[in-house]
Amino acid sequence: MKTKKISIVTPVLNEIDSLPRYIEALNNFINSYGQGYIFEVIILDNNSTDNSYSYLKDKAQLDCEKSLIKFSKNIGYQLSILHGLKKASGDCAIVVD
Repeated sequence: MKTKKISIVTPVLNEIDSLPRYIEALNNFINSYGQGYIFEVIILDNNSTDNSYSYLKDKAQLDCEKSLIKFSKNIGYQLSILHGLKKASGDCAIVVD
């Protein structure tokens, strides 16, 4: 049987204070419950003005495939999610806000 792939889509906007805890929780989830699955995490930065993008690009270590997208302008919450869902290649997608 083919291994199922799960896409996790997360839009962010000025989330530098919560990103380290989120990445830690995400890794804990993947390592605790992810046996038998392949994960991809798609994080969409909606033109944050804090250091969210830099943190995600340079410091955030995920225990799975990571895609990071930074929009050149704030396109809004719903369009960010829609873009992430279109990019997702998993058998299912989960939106985490």
